[in-house]
Amino acid sequence: MHDQIEAIRARVAALSPQERAGFRAKVEARGIDWSLIVADTPPRPRPDHLPLSPAQMQFWLLQQVHPETTALSIAFAWDVEGALDLDALRRALTYLIARHEPLRTAFTIKDGTPTQQVRATVPFDLATSLPPIATAESDFVAQAFDLGVAPLFRVRLLQHSQDRFSVLFAFHHIICDGWSRGIFLRELAASYQAYVAGQEPDLPPITRHFADIVLDQTEWLASSDATAQAAFWRAELEGIAPQSLSSWKRAADTSAETVTLPLGADLSARIAGLAAQLGVSQYVLMLAVFQLLLHRLTGAEDIAVGTPTAGRDSEEKSGLIGLFVNTLVLRNRIEPDMTFRTFLARVGKGFARAFEHQDLPFARVVDTVGAARNAGQTPLFQTLFQVQTGGYAHQNAAQIDLGDPRLAVRQRVLPLPQAKFDLSWHVMDQPGGYGVIIEYRPALFSGDQIRGMKAQFETLLHAVADAPDMCLSAFSFIPPDQTRDAVLRGPDSNIPDLLQQIEKQKGAEALICATSGQSLDYADLWDRAGQMANGLLARPELHGPDARVAISMRRGPDLVVAMLAALRAGLAYVPLDPEMPVARRDYILQDADVALVLSDHPLDTICPLVDPATLTGQGDLPAPDPDRIAYLIYTSGSTGWPKGVPITRRALSNLIASTADILGTGQDLRMLALTTVAFDISALEIFLPLSVGGTLVMAGTADTAMPAQLAGLIPRHGITHMQATPATWRLLLDHGWHGAPELVALSGGEALPTGLAQRLHANVKSLWNMYGPTETTIWSAALKITPRNLAGPVVPVGGPVANTSLRVLDPHGAVLPAGIAGELAIGGAGLSPGYRNRPDMNMRSFLTSGNERLYRTGDRVVLQGDTTLQFLGRVDHQIKLNGYRIEPGEIEAALTALPEIAEALAMVDGGRLLAYYRGDQTLDAQALRRQLADSLPSYMIPAQYVRIAAFPLNPNGKIDRAQLPKPDADEQAPRRTPTTGAEVLLHGIWADVLQKNGFGVDDNFFDLGGDSVRAIQIASRARESGLILTPAQMFENQTVALQAAAAQSAKTPWQVALSGGPIGNDIAGLAPVAGDSIGGGGAPVQQMLGAADLAKLHADAKLRNTTPARLMTAALARTIWHWRQAPFSLVLIDGTETEVRAMPAVLAALPSGVAGSEKALTDALAVGDRAGIDPRRIVEKAVIASWQAPAEQLAQVLAPTGLHLRAEAMEDGILLKWEYDPGLFSGATIARLAARHVAELRGQASGSTAGNNKLNKLRAQLKDTSK
Repeated sequence: MHDQIEAIRARVAALSPQERAGFRAKVEARGIDWSLIVADTPPRPRPDHLPLSPAQMQFWLLQQVHPETTALSIAFAWDVEGALDLDALRRALTYLIARHEPLRTAFTIKDGTPTQQVRATVPFDLATSLPPIATAESDFVAQAFDLGVAPLFRVRLLQHSQDRFSVLFAFHHIICDGWSRGIFLRELAASYQAYVAGQEPDLPPITRHFADIVLDQTEWLASSDATAQAAFWRAELEGIAPQSLSSWKRAADTSAETVTLPLGADLSARIAGLAAQLGVSQYVLMLAVFQLLLHRLTGAEDIAVGTPTAGRDSEEKSGLIGLFVNTLVLRNRIEPDMTFRTFLARVGKGFARAFEHQDLPFARVVDTVGAARNAGQTPLFQTLFQVQTGGYAHQNAAQIDLGDPRLAVRQRVLPLPQAKFDLSWHVMDQPGGYGVIIEYRPALFSGDQIRGMKAQFETLLHAVADAPDMCLSAFSFIPPDQTRDAVLRGPDSNIPDLLQQIEKQKGAEALICATSGQSLDYADLWDRAGQMANGLLARPELHGPDARVAISMRRGPDLVVAMLAALRAGLAYVPLDPEMPVARRDYILQDADVALVLSDHPLDTICPLVDPATLTGQGDLPAPDPDRIAYLIYTSGSTGWPKGVPITRRALSNLIASTADILGTGQDLRMLALTTVAFDISALEIFLPLSVGGTLVMAGTADTAMPAQLAGLIPRHGITHMQATPATWRLLLDHGWHGAPELVALSGGEALPTGLAQRLHANVKSLWNMYGPTETTIWSAALKITPRNLAGPVVPVGGPVANTSLRVLDPHGAVLPAGIAGELAIGGAGLSPGYRNRPDMNMRSFLTSGNERLYRTGDRVVLQGDTTLQFLGRVDHQIKLNGYRIEPGEIEAALTALPEIAEALAMVDGGRLLAYYRGDQTLDAQALRRQLADSLPSYMIPAQYVRIAAFPLNPNGKIDRAQLPKPDADEQAPRRTPTTGAEVLLHGIWADVLQKNGFGVDDNFFDLGGDSVRAIQIASRARESGLILTPAQMFENQTVALQAAAAQSAKTPWQVALSGGPIGNDIAGLAPVAGDSIGGGGAPVQQMLGAADLAKLHADAKLRNTTPARLMTAALARTIWHWRQAPFSLVLIDGTETEVRAMPAVLAALPSGVAGSEKALTDALAVGDRAGIDPRRIVEKAVIASWQAPAEQLAQVLAPTGLHLRAEAMEDGILLKWEYDPGLFSGATIARLAARHVAELRGQASGSTAGNNKLNKLRAQLKDTSK
């Protein structure tokens, strides 16, 4: 029997950790004691340098890239009422630190690689605030961790009164996870209870710690099982395109807000019942509903979210504190026509597959998939979704039992000031039903938007419960109150008939005139139009129903007479530009079924041609009919032929009356009409002044073609109102027009760029952004621009005009709430009856929602909190490239933000992202890419740039894309070879680390197969070769060229020392703590080290043949270096030297290990100022350390400085006094710097193993002679 057991044990010993865990689960499921089969094995021997797990490496890198981030913290609080035993709490915390290695672990760099260092002991103190300040909690969570100093958790006690406390806890995620928090709470409660009872805690011993599990994982990652899981994820996530609810918005700000919202007991019960009914877990059900919600909000059909998994697949791991959590990417493809039941089955299968392959760390998945890395964005997903049940119950409990009936302890989450993801949803099972904690970035979402999203989630849960077999596209997910708020409606007002309004002005003194000299008063206008209307009605060609007359006339009063005559006759007019190409004109005449053409010039046409001067007559004219067509106008069509848009008299009358009301116009209005009648906005220019008795000035064709001539018309004719496209306004400004202080400027026809709006706004009386497609009658929305509207890349769309509605729709026609991008739809009195002879287009473009008919504009917008609409671009111009959805407008805004570029357009050509720009000179493409990399992710940076002298415009003044010059399709930018010394050096390091050749200095590191570990190796190799690249620079600059430009040299110490610029937070990497602003007083920070510290310092100095001053300064140097691994100058002024002098050391790199760095620093400081450079010039740019230097001696060499550590030996120890410039540093930053320095100073000797026994003896001998 014994031999059989030994044989089994031998076979089990040969299993991998993963296989062993699976076998153990099967054995224990049969009720067999595992210890009978496998004897407890001692932990494997540990290497000198403990590796980080891939998850820890990911967090370490994030902390290095963003040293001040607090997004990687886990924070919570206990609110305690009763007699809390503080000594028992302190002892319990100390006990847990000794019990769990991660609570004693620090992270340092050894030989260029981050390693874990498990300390034997660590200092810990239960900091107490009595009484606490109002910002105590926010200050607590805003404090970033220093990964080099253990413990990486902190506890603060806030004592509000004698029997009321708050205990604040914060852990860095690198040492623990959510499950660990539950372990910590259980064991802390048990330990506290034991100490209160006067006993020692009786917890089961830990034989293997987290570091041992990391070693197991390191071994597993080289196994065939890991290779198979990598292959699964590569196939599962191929071609994935990260989707974000805020894809239209981008921000580097990672600050966070957190809300906790209940789902309620009734809905929670319904979730449980529905999950049981459909045969899935509640987690899978809620995941499916959440992904369906993301689909409906974004329109994307490929949805991926991240979800954490506990990573505790064995009993051994279930009781350990450590970072076991892994993140899985749950990807599901949605087909709108599938039923929810079918989709749920798909989600369940994908969920199961993902969890079957959950062991491969997320960081390895990212590397395996080759996902793009972009600053501020998590690869593969931006939304996290988690449902916490079962093992998370204790950590999520609202009540904590400390085993003392006199205490009432409530637990709550402390919101973090920074967020790891754009959006995180944590659904938690609580006694009163599910609750959801939502963490979000307020730079991307508003609080109202987040609460609205939670309500949408609830609505969708109820909807799928009511009808699980309904198609996904048919579900209603917006609550009625949100739908109501998301529909913008203009004033509901009576619509005065346009002809009646014009007739009222017959006695007006204003004129209808042309810049050529012709003029006409209102009485003549009305009389001539009436005669011509009778003449038209006398023509037999126009006797049929819905007869149409085309108008092709030169610009002037006669043109206005003809248009008004057609309206008075009850005929629909078809406006034609006299310069229109013959083929286009003939197509329009035929498609519109025009009966005859009015023209004052020779015209070769397929229809009867009539000179309007010959049309006259008397008689009664038909009564105005608001439902008759006023005009039929043709706009560009996607087929290449124009499409006809009929507009009713009611629609035209509504627009004219509404615009007059918005602008507050009257008979003093003087409108310059400069637009061709073939463009619908010309109707506003003509009929608006006629409706109010104002003056209409018709610009000639020659006037509009010459910017200087057009500008001159404004003062010459006293123009008060002018309407033009942004292209025309830009043309005027670019040709020297300085504006007009009394001019009301209307801009419309295309998006108004903010830069242009700023120029225009500053030079006119007022500026209006007008918006509207031809199909909804000229303008449907208007915004009077104020400075607050000039923050985005383009000016937003304003509110609707009278009797008009605006709403944002998803692809299925559902109304979208504020903050979610979709297609703008317009309803109301301005809608056209539909395209002429285009039933297919009418079905696509016009729809009915409820009882309201709507027009889909094809414009992509998002409703903002102030009820304006941010214009994002055309739906049909949205780019999808390499799996990414790209808004061209964002690229164009980034380009026009550059001072050399006046105008830009981005588009895809031949599978490449292409940018056209207008500027004074051709710009270097590589320089452009580097500049754009500051604001755009790599996949949005154009591959090719084309400079053009001017953008081609169509007759309506919009950019004509078809006329843009085509770039050479075969033109491929050659790979650039390294040229500078830094590029040559880095290119060689890349080639060695990546094991690749043939790449250029502009090729992307991750595209070449790079990963996080290799990035750190490159940084380490570069540092050894004299180039400093911080982790942040490695990930922000992903090409050799960019890294070479960012790298700092380690070989020019005196140049660095004298290069200028104070050594403030930016250089030292010590950003202010939130709430403690720079410039807030600059009170010195003081620390007192006792006699034992002073004795130790002297003993260490004697052993190392150096001075206490140099050791203190070496600790200071390491402190600063830890935060900011970049060159800086450091100066020691030692008052105990025979001569007061500045001893500078310029730090470019520190050797590994405390002993090595110590020697390098003390040697450098011993050299002193041998270069003969004026010490004052050095000191002015440096960090200063002075040791027992009297003020009069310091005055000899001390110039104004940003940071000065002044050490004075006292009778009972050392006084460290930190003096600093409050314009550079905050007090909280200096306090953190001081605390780290003391830790370095006290731990200095422990890092040098050589001579420790001798050192201890020497310390004892020097104890009484330390001075």
